Amino acid sequence: MLKVNLPVEFKGEDVCPGLKKGGFLQKIRTSLVYLCPAEHIPPKIEVDLANLDIGDRVSMNDIPVHPSLKLLSKNETMPVCKILASKPVE
Repeated sequence: MLKVNLPVEFKGEDVCPGLKKGGFLQKIRTSLVYLCPAEHIPPKIEVDLANLDIGDRVSMNDIPVHPSLKLLSKNETMPVCKILASKPVE
């Protein structure tokens, strides 16, 4: 088993209901660490935004991955992204 840091790719932004309503995608994590066998290392982790509305979020444990991959995180319910009503003020 290998410990790998995999990039997160967000897909479906063009059809995301929350973004079409003027919402903003807040990317909280851009990579995730997994323990996995060498033969099942994916090039990236895909997060599908196609069904997210304003106020929705995707947690680490919501992301479908190969069963042999084990997420290495103390808090698997931590969000990877959220759809906010508007862009936060900086």
